[in-house]
Amino acid sequence: MVTLLLSGWYTDVNRTELYVSSPVTVSTILYAGFAILHYTVNFYDDDQSLLKTTSVAYGSDAIPPADPSRASSVSFNYQFAGWQGSYTTIASNQDIIATYSQSFIPASASLLPGIDTIPAGSEWTDGGIALFDPSLTHVRSEAPDIQVPGTYTVIYSILLENQTVYSLERIITVTQGPTELVLTLLPGISTLLIGETYQEAGAESSLGTVIISGTVDTAVAGIYPIVYTVEYQNTIVQKTRYVFVIDPATSITVVMLPWKKDESGWIL
Repeated sequence: MVTLLLSGWYTDVNRTELYVSSPVTVSTILYAGFAILHYTVNFYDDDQSLLKTTSVAYGSDAIPPADPSRASSVSFNYQFAGWQGSYTTIASNQDIIATYSQSFIPASASLLPGIDTIPAGSEWTDGGIALFDPSLTHVRSEAPDIQVPGTYTVIYSILLENQTVYSLERIITVTQGPTELVLTLLPGISTLLIGETYQEAGAESSLGTVIISGTVDTAVAGIYPIVYTVEYQNTIVQKTRYVFVIDPATSITVVMLPWKKDESGWIL
């Protein structure tokens, strides 16, 4: 069915002479003129830019423009997916919007370097990920159980407006760690002249964390103990390094101490 709109009254059967209203003094025949009703259909890109506007007769179909395209962003490629809104059997003015599907660009996200093979009982530090698109965020799954040897998968979910668009995986290997607590003093200079600088050599432990206590005053001659302590699962191990600060202007007092030798050298 075609809807017609009254366009006016005419004095001739061909509807070429439009009737002008005036007092009627004689019999007059008027002919109704009709026009097909039209509506405006606008096609917009998804950024609201106008692609095409067209006038369409009632009940007819609008012809859309050629498929538009959208430039890639840092993290996404876009593909035209169709039109939002109906442009067939037009019965009113319509605004039609282009829609696009998006696909994530994997190269726009990457794992940052990290130490992903660790002994059981040690500390794992997450290396994290790099995202090159500031509109993206991410959440990480639970950290591995570093107390139990095994292989663990840490998943980073990449989000756009709280929707997951991609994910990265980091494989963590927890190896069987050492079972014996061994504290080793690292080699260092332990005899200094007054005024020289003392450099702490430190110690390393097969388990736990080394706590260092004690200070060396290189302005005053003397013997300074530096104590290294490790506490792990109710076991405490300590070792002491003695630092000698000597005043070359005075006589040297020889102190006999009970030395013994271990893997790091001679210690008390």
